[in-house]
Amino acid sequence: MHNEDAERAILGSLIAHPEDLDLIQRIDKFDFYLEKHRIIFDVIKKFYDEGKQINVILIKNELEAINKLSHIGEIQYLYQLIDEAVPREIATQIIDDILKEKRSRRELLNFHKRIEEKILNNKEIRNIDIEEYVKIIENIPKRDLSIILCLD
Repeated sequence: MHNEDAERAILGSLIAHPEDLDLIQRIDKFDFYLEKHRIIFDVIKKFYDEGKQINVILIKNELEAINKLSHIGEIQYLYQLIDEAVPREIATQIIDDILKEKRSRRELLNFHKRIEEKILNNKEIRNIDIEEYVKIIENIPKRDLSIILCLD
């Protein structure tokens, strides 16, 4: 339940279009399914939070420092991300219509698996479980709610 193309497009846009870095406030690392994308996002977010410039060389350097460069696919992967960058308007749509929706599906599916496991093991479903479910549902855009609940 992820869209690798969408994830790459957003990361590429964050790197290639520093003027659009405010988009980083709309997302967090859990909007990305792939671990290597979460790692790259964490580095970009760190630089953003520290007010540092963001470019391929600086990201590569940080990934080397934390021993994650080979895990993400070397510097070539970062350049590939830049090639897949999209304009701000499209990035905004991808964040709202794809990344957030896929994350909601993953969270809902994981929730259902945990509840099913509790039921199968005769464990009590508590108010905290219901509150978590409500929180997940509240984060789903209303236009997507019926689609997501079907988990197709």
